[in-house]
Amino acid sequence: MSGPTACDAGPVTDADAHGQREGLDGTRVAYSERLWAPVWAWILVPALVSVVAIAYGAAYGAGIGAVGLIGGSAVGWLALIAWSPVIRVDDRVLRAGRARLPLRYAGDAQPLIGPAFREELRAGDARSFVVIRPWAMRGGVTVPVTDEQDPHPRWLVASRRPDRLADALTAARTQHARADQAE
Repeated sequence: MSGPTACDAGPVTDADAHGQREGLDGTRVAYSERLWAPVWAWILVPALVSVVAIAYGAAYGAGIGAVGLIGGSAVGWLALIAWSPVIRVDDRVLRAGRARLPLRYAGDAQPLIGPAFREELRAGDARSFVVIRPWAMRGGVTVPVTDEQDPHPRWLVASRRPDRLADALTAARTQHARADQAE
């Protein structure tokens, strides 16, 4: 049978032949953090839901109000979990939420703290890929993207420990480059 089929994944590239598929997570984690919401956000969810739960409880009974409070709080907490992205550097990629940047296309990471981070958000390139949360705006890293095909010239990623993230990314890039040269 010749030519691609409907379920064909395309030709095998050199990267595929060596087991390094583009965008897959690596196995050796150099850095990992989750941008969890602060405690006040977890407390604010049931406080806001309680306003509606009290109204329903007054109209339909205390049982309905209690179910609304418990159910609404659970939904709010699940939303906070879903909106808390994982920032991870391993031996293959920088991962920010669901997005992955292969280390071969990551430039030199620069940590940004406080006003420098906020200025970069405000005045930076609008084409940048940005992963931030309102509760994690004190710092982050900027990572230039070296792939000419990528529409994003850089990544701007929030972090509670931007210096450690930048150091881990630099170390992982160095190890990745050495591994590529050894092959």
